[in-house]
Amino acid sequence: MSYKDNVSYSKDHTFTTEALLRITPEDLCRWMNRQTYGDSEPSDEIRPIHRRLTTLELTKKAISSFMPRINSTWDPITERGNPTRSDTVNKVIKRVKKFEVRRE
Repeated sequence: MSYKDNVSYSKDHTFTTEALLRITPEDLCRWMNRQTYGDSEPSDEIRPIHRRLTTLELTKKAISSFMPRINSTWDPITERGNPTRSDTVNKVIKRVKKFEVRRE
């Protein structure tokens, strides 16, 4: 949330359900790209040097456990559901996996 809101939160801060529902897959993708590549909009030439695949998968799982609609997939039409289960987030993880498998 600090990345999205540009606000520093304490470790014991509790987010409201409304705040969690405002998180979109695009927010998560930008944050994951920033953590992985050092850039929220990486080009095709940038390689994932800051995070590994397993770290991203664990992060996705941890974020998902706090989402209000934990068991529902993301519906891009209604923009409802769990954003960690969206195609765009999975594509970010799949791209990192491709680089790791190729040892790039």
